[in-house]
Amino acid sequence: MAKRIRARATRRAGELLKQIPPAANHHAKSSGGGAPTTRKSAATEAGLSRRQAIDAKRLANIPEDQFEQMVEDGETVTAMARVGTQ
Repeated sequence: MAKRIRARATRRAGELLKQIPPAANHHAKSSGGGAPTTRKSAATEAGLSRRQAIDAKRLANIPEDQFEQMVEDGETVTAMARVGTQ
């Protein structure tokens, strides 16, 4: 059960990170008026390592129905992330 919750939470983190414009967009605004928010800084602020942020974005690339089937089949986050790169 914990693995399923972790996989779904990781996917949701990836969905949120993908909503932030890529770093190439220098016109991004931060909510606090400071430096622009980038995907990398948002992930770091959330306590994600570089590897976790990459895996999260890859999980977000997997179609919902395929992702849910993989979660129910007991696939690991790492295995699902490999599918998200294809």
